[in-house]
Amino acid sequence: WIADLEMEGDLDRGLRFAFQVENELWVANVRRDDPRAPGYRMRVRTASGELIERPVRPSRAFRGTIEGRPDVAVVGGIVEDGILAMVALDDCASDGFFLQPASASSDAVATEPPGTRHLVHRPSTVEAFGACATDPRTTDFMRRVGEVVPDGRLRIAELGVDVDRAFLAAHGSPEAVEDHVLAILALVNLQYERQVDVTHRVTD
Repeated sequence: WIADLEMEGDLDRGLRFAFQVENELWVANVRRDDPRAPGYRMRVRTASGELIERPVRPSRAFRGTIEGRPDVAVVGGIVEDGILAMVALDDCASDGFFLQPASASSDAVATEPPGTRHLVHRPSTVEAFGACATDPRTTDFMRRVGEVVPDGRLRIAELGVDVDRAFLAAHGSPEAVEDHVLAILALVNLQYERQVDVTHRVTD
């Protein structure tokens, strides 16, 4: 369904955005999250093949919860047209809602002011395969995959992300691409942290 997000604040002091869920107003409170590794670099290849390093900006990824529902996690990021986020209702982070700018999914609403009109949908609307590691049916399998992280600590997997020119052209700038990558990684991290005690950090 389509929802108009009402946003106020900022990621450093606290950003709030509200949206309708089945005739009920849900309010998310989020703060800045940075899934980048120390020493992170963003580089762009020129037409001549030279790699030019771009200034590192503050991350626009975020984490938080829903007001009155502290067990409901909200992760994602601010992108050029609004909010890209997941609202996770369960420990597996497989049930809940996804929010994305409606301008990215429908030409009919592309003229709306950026940052307001959003598409809200459930994961069940997208076909998926596999099982959550917190599912009792997969618990034994996960024990065999490797040792459980001691004392609840997270293992860190470092990633390098390479984006092609088509993706860059679709989003308009290296900075807009970075915002999308970090927002998506924030979604992925919540799922990996809850299911297999792994988090990811982008190095380059």
